[in-house]
Amino acid sequence: MKKTELVLVETVSMFRHRYVVEVPKDKSDWALDTVVMNDAKEFSQKWLDENIVSHKIISEKEALNMCDQDNDYTKSWAVEKKKEIFFTPWIENESSNQTKDGKAKKGSSKKSNKKQKAHSN
Repeated sequence: MKKTELVLVETVSMFRHRYVVEVPKDKSDWALDTVVMNDAKEFSQKWLDENIVSHKIISEKEALNMCDQDNDYTKSWAVEKKKEIFFTPWIENESSNQTKDGKAKKGSSKKSNKKQKAHSN
């Protein structure tokens, strides 16, 4: 009996973008049109947050089909390579803060501890 399953988690990332747009005096609203029409040069951006929109259990076949649709340049890749690159494996010993190959996880701090607590409940 299989002890794990695949879950597709869909998210939306939010960014704050800034634009500096030159317009005629007393026509500041025209800058808004320039941005909406995608005619403005990006001045800067800052990532704000990522929110989960949905999640559902999917089969490996569904995940691989989705991989081919979303990443069409990988259609010719072997299944194992796709899984290695795009799938996040379950690591039984989460409390060790190590990856599958035994290396220390990057950023394994408060987030990792929260994740451990969430999985232990």
